[in-house]
Amino acid sequence: MKSRTIGIILTVLGIAVIALSLYQAQAEVKIIAWYDMNGDNVINYKDFDVNNDDLVNWIDVQLVQEAANSGTYIERYDFNLDGVVDQTDVDIVHQWLGEGRMALYDMNGDGIVDWHDLDINEDGKVDMMDIGTVARAYGSKIGDAKYNPKCDFNMDGVIDDADLDLIKPYFGYPLSIYNLFNITLPIGQLFIIGVILTLLGTIIILTSKGG
Repeated sequence: MKSRTIGIILTVLGIAVIALSLYQAQAEVKIIAWYDMNGDNVINYKDFDVNNDDLVNWIDVQLVQEAANSGTYIERYDFNLDGVVDQTDVDIVHQWLGEGRMALYDMNGDGIVDWHDLDINEDGKVDMMDIGTVARAYGSKIGDAKYNPKCDFNMDGVIDDADLDLIKPYFGYPLSIYNLFNITLPIGQLFIIGVILTLLGTIIILTSKGG
């Protein structure tokens, strides 16, 4: 196979991977919203434990996937409350896979748990200002001078690694393009692979002489 052809293939593949990562970045913003499905006034893993075995596992994912594939509407599986059980609901339950302790709360009182609840300074985005606020309150507990209830995302009375772990994945929301440059996230790794393939393919094309 001629080197130029190889370069074209790599470039096209790289562009496709980049496009996929951009699509996923957009999709993440749309599906990061959770509701109190079981009516206990707390949004946590139990809202996505559809078979009530106290764990979100592949059985739950499979049940929702089967309903989505068959077009069967089951209200308990309609996690985004849009009136249909589809791939979005499968993606949502998949996000909670394996979680047996994680709990998120409606920090801003709008009735939905989403990235807005992690926007501590309410400037319309989750950025370093918000992460910095959590960092400054890190290690504090209720009663301490530096304890900030807005940073206690899981409301356990302590601001610790669990709270940092909750906010870090949503750095950059709703401009989730920031996550494309975070190589610790799968979406960032996908984006980097796409860039590398595109650059490599372009270099091969530019340096090839038809052979």
